[in-house]
Amino acid sequence: MNRIQINARGFTFDAWSDGPEEGPLLLLLHGLPRTSWEWHHQLPKLAEAGFRTVAPDLRGYCPGARPESMEAYVVDEFVKDILAIADQLGWVDRPFHLMATSIGSVVAWCLAGQYPQRVATLACINIPHPMAIVEVMATKAAD
Repeated sequence: MNRIQINARGFTFDAWSDGPEEGPLLLLLHGLPRTSWEWHHQLPKLAEAGFRTVAPDLRGYCPGARPESMEAYVVDEFVKDILAIADQLGWVDRPFHLMATSIGSVVAWCLAGQYPQRVATLACINIPHPMAIVEVMATKAAD
């Protein structure tokens, strides 16, 4: 497993990486209040399966990607970051695999919904689709 830096959108994102460069790209998005280290057990196992695994620290979690304005932390900005990171890793306009947990899952769901052509597979851990949450909350409120 290697610590790398990815320059994207004017920021420098710290990330952990493992696996063959020629393998299919699998981006792993961490949750709150964790960092990319959250995936340190999974990265080597997924790399053994042939994936090029990359777990970036999301914006706000690494010194090189901490914009000051609150407006910089809306989900669309996180989505653009992940797309730019994939592009910088050589996956320009190509579908990649995406695995996420917690707040990373919110970003992943939004990315897959807005850019389905960029997502080969999506695995969200520990959180349902955002609309499922809204539906349950609305149902419970009506009861």
